[in-house]
Amino acid sequence: MSVRMVLTLLLCLSWGSPTMAQHRVQLHPTGTVSQRTLLQVQNGTMEFANDSALPLSELYSFGQLRQQANRGWVVLRHGEVLVADQLKLGREGVEIQSLLWQPLTVSWKDVRAVIRNVPKVLSARDRLLDSIFDDEASHFVLFNRQTRIDGKFAIDEEEFLHLDASQSVQGLTVPFSSVKAFVMNEMQRNKTAELFVGFSDGSFGQASRVSRNGRQLTWETASQVRLTTADPLFVQEEVNVWENLICLRPLKTDVVFLDGLEETQSVSLPFFEGTLAHTEPLKYARPGHGRNAIGGMLNKLKAFKFKKPSFGGGDKVPKISAKGKIDFKGKLEGFFKSRLGKSTAQGEEIVGVEITNKEIRLSQISS
Repeated sequence: MSVRMVLTLLLCLSWGSPTMAQHRVQLHPTGTVSQRTLLQVQNGTMEFANDSALPLSELYSFGQLRQQANRGWVVLRHGEVLVADQLKLGREGVEIQSLLWQPLTVSWKDVRAVIRNVPKVLSARDRLLDSIFDDEASHFVLFNRQTRIDGKFAIDEEEFLHLDASQSVQGLTVPFSSVKAFVMNEMQRNKTAELFVGFSDGSFGQASRVSRNGRQLTWETASQVRLTTADPLFVQEEVNVWENLICLRPLKTDVVFLDGLEETQSVSLPFFEGTLAHTEPLKYARPGHGRNAIGGMLNKLKAFKFKKPSFGGGDKVPKISAKGKIDFKGKLEGFFKSRLGKSTAQGEEIVGVEITNKEIRLSQISS
């Protein structure tokens, strides 16, 4: 029964017409957006399924970049990312096995970093990629428990990393399975690449050229590493290999992409100078706490002070009847409500009020 179901599935795949995916196309410099199906790119022109053509000089972007998690990444020295279903480290380079690309071995001199398994959680992925792409340092290892060791290392045929001894760390040998990522070369900037491309397996980066050869697509990266797509598992009469290209952006001198900007200077502007604290004397008020109220209502309220209580000997405080206590409390509350209400109406907002055995302290800011 299982063999019959497999044969039926294969027949359906061979008889059914292929689904042509549509991608977002935005023009330059008008910004006009449309949905189109790519047929091929050749001679500086994109050809689409609706018999239309578009010169790359008029294209702002095609499609959208897609990152692939839970896979191994090989980052080249110019920032290109090669997504691998299986990685094998060797003494001379890293071997990449992929469902999209033909097997290839990349020399260590062309590799910036290797990530064993990219996190699926976006926050963890962003932290990891920041250390890989933005850190100017080279030769460091990130372990699974977030530990980082800076220093040079060598890789043998059994996928062990041998870290050199330094002043702070002794010589260490660890398996690749205990490592989250390692960086071994500095990142380089390329100014000759003409395209930024992204593929269906999540691989992306700058390209000097993308071309088709029969049923295969070739990506010539800015790091001079060439990748060729593997033959499809199911051969159909109509195979559009360009469907593996899901993102394309011409690199123009008059266009700046936000993800390509680099921070040169940053300034932090505090909301307040100092801290808001009710224990700070108001005569030392700084901008942000009561500076505009000096000489106003606060000074008048400071004039009201209570006598320090005596807990033994000395003059005795005369007793006040219950009715007197109520009248005094009501007058005090009425006084503060009227005063604070007037203060708020004049454009001042009370932040806090504290009554102690010595004085009344207030903190306020202007509204």
